[in-house]
Amino acid sequence: MHFLCIVKNSGDVQGLKENLEAKIPHNFGDHNLSKPKFCVKVRNPDLKYIHRSLPFKHSLSGNKLRSRLDEIMAPIKANVGQLVDLGSSQ
Repeated sequence: MHFLCIVKNSGDVQGLKENLEAKIPHNFGDHNLSKPKFCVKVRNPDLKYIHRSLPFKHSLSGNKLRSRLDEIMAPIKANVGQLVDLGSSQ
């Protein structure tokens, strides 16, 4: 999980929930749920977007991988209320 979304949404349950929902699709190249605050592709659709933190700077692929990542993220998304106050810079 990308902890920047927790830090940037500290105290904002809805914002954190939306960002966590968008995280996996975003990493697979689907930016429909991404917010401009977090996604360069949404802010500037004409730029060629690369994933700087992913292998070979390419979007992830594969239905099995996406399905497994969705399973892993489900309990995290379900407990978003407990995560919203973890945005410490310490």
